Amino acid sequence: FFSVTNMPPPSVSIASLHNLQVALYIGFSAHEIETLQDVLISVHAHYQMAPSIHMDCVESGINLRSLSKAILAAVAKQKYNLIESVADDVARLAFGFPACQGVEVEVKKPGAIRHASHSSCRLTRCRADYQPFTVIVSVGSNIGAAENVPRAIRQLGKTFDVRRVSTPYLTPSAGEGAGPDFVNMAVELRTYLLRTSGLLTAALRRIEAQLGRTRDPTNKNAPRTIDLDAAVVMGGDVRHIFVDEDVLRHAHVAVPVAELIPDFLFPVGMTPGTGAGQVTLLELSRRLTQCTEPFKYFPVAPIDLTGLCPSPPAEAPKGAWHRLRQILMQHDPSGRAQEAITATPEPATTAKSKSGAAAPDPGFFHRDGLLSALV
Repeated sequence: FFSVTNMPPPSVSIASLHNLQVALYIGFSAHEIETLQDVLISVHAHYQMAPSIHMDCVESGINLRSLSKAILAAVAKQKYNLIESVADDVARLAFGFPACQGVEVEVKKPGAIRHASHSSCRLTRCRADYQPFTVIVSVGSNIGAAENVPRAIRQLGKTFDVRRVSTPYLTPSAGEGAGPDFVNMAVELRTYLLRTSGLLTAALRRIEAQLGRTRDPTNKNAPRTIDLDAAVVMGGDVRHIFVDEDVLRHAHVAVPVAELIPDFLFPVGMTPGTGAGQVTLLELSRRLTQCTEPFKYFPVAPIDLTGLCPSPPAEAPKGAWHRLRQILMQHDPSGRAQEAITATPEPATTAKSKSGAAAPDPGFFHRDGLLSALV
């Protein structure tokens, strides 16, 4: 594809999981639909082993035990028509591990075809093949909310790509022993974590623990420093869409979420109440609050969120030089290419093309000895 002078290709290592046995409902024939069947899943995750070696830390690489548990959580006892869909979910799941740069997945279905030992599907994916999921996280607190809500958003920003936050609303507590009023709001973020793998929930629970959240198994309404739940998940394929039941039932959850995604359409048959067809989240919020302007139903909580909502990302510069920089840095995560590219100025455009637009300098691909060839 290309070569870089004085810059050997980075070493890429592979962590492999062979023939993980998983029982699920797989197939579309009448005798398969309601029958648990075993499949064998093999995963080869490509990553940079050097950090793991230098730090002797499994979390800086690919933790195969965590990967196998995530696969079991995501696909065991689930219903799929095709083993191709199973393989794709496993590939998506692998990119929930930040170190993973690429993945190869094979799913074998023993006894699927007469006179054959198994049928199989094999796919190869890189991170660029997938867009991250959009997740709306419901945030609640009624212990030190003025401090804990901003702290939670900062912690979310350290783990996820936080995009937007809703208005913080002051809502009444519900249930016996619920304590003082709550502050409820919603945060929109991007992540590669597949919800069904349990990795997303685990990440939210870690943040809760950091902020001193303790769960009382005898009182689900107990006061809490922070409560973080995935309310809506969008992106991927239809099977990846998720809406928490609390969004359908409680105005204090639905209203902040609707502020961020008012036009979100619930899958047919999911929303409660009468009426045919799909319903938007805004319309559901109106039903739950019995108010035509649901965003005025709850008072605004006096919490300072200044600086917690990042500015929209600046538009990336365009042109071949910028694309070349992206390619080089993608294929050399060690950072050596990034240092060389950063020190190399974008070439001036001195000539004119036939269309009248500026054409690159003839020395474009050889400037400062950065590249020896580009094919």
